[in-house]
Amino acid sequence: MKILKSSALILIFIFAGCAGVNVSHQAFKPINTKENQRILKKIQNNTNGWKLAKCKIKLSISTNVNGDRKKYNVRAICLWQPGKKIRMRISHILAGTIADILFDGEKWYITDEQNARIYITKRIDTISISGFPRNFFAQMQRLPQTWLPANNKNLRIGENENSYKLINNSYSADIEWIFYHNSAFPSELKIITTNNGNLLAAFECPDTNVIFRAGAFNPTFEGYEIREMD
Repeated sequence: MKILKSSALILIFIFAGCAGVNVSHQAFKPINTKENQRILKKIQNNTNGWKLAKCKIKLSISTNVNGDRKKYNVRAICLWQPGKKIRMRISHILAGTIADILFDGEKWYITDEQNARIYITKRIDTISISGFPRNFFAQMQRLPQTWLPANNKNLRIGENENSYKLINNSYSADIEWIFYHNSAFPSELKIITTNNGNLLAAFECPDTNVIFRAGAFNPTFEGYEIREMD
């Protein structure tokens, strides 16, 4: 693995394979903007009482770097303590772990098992893994607090009989979430970047009754070289 350091820090991993994630195409009726905050508050309130949540994520990623288009298919196991900590293990569908990403409440740790290194940073949204749109890490930067964007001025919300669709358009990407009614977990996340790269995520089996495993959010340094990225 090669580390590049410029205005943005880049982690490069090797991926293989290609598959799509189904994204809902149901019709959504636009919500009056006055209702936006009520719906956002409702989604946030649904996490009240959680101590821990665990889910599986299927990711379909398409990139376009200087006209070089590539597609990848990976999966992840996510362990989330709302408002505090998160751990995500990303792997090939038919191979081993690509990265173990951990936020312990203060710093992000990206474990490169192949090269026995751990990269540490306070701002994971300054990092990208090849094949992942940078906005994916911007979402992870928010995730310990909430799924929802910090700046809601561009947020539009639609509704159908089963779910809400949240759409946020910015200078860097168009981001869509789909939440089933009365759920704090999105069922789908879609990110389309300005260079026509995209990430489609389907969330499976969210478990808010998972039992906490001691050490789940503690980084293991033994046998690893430590690299401070900040």
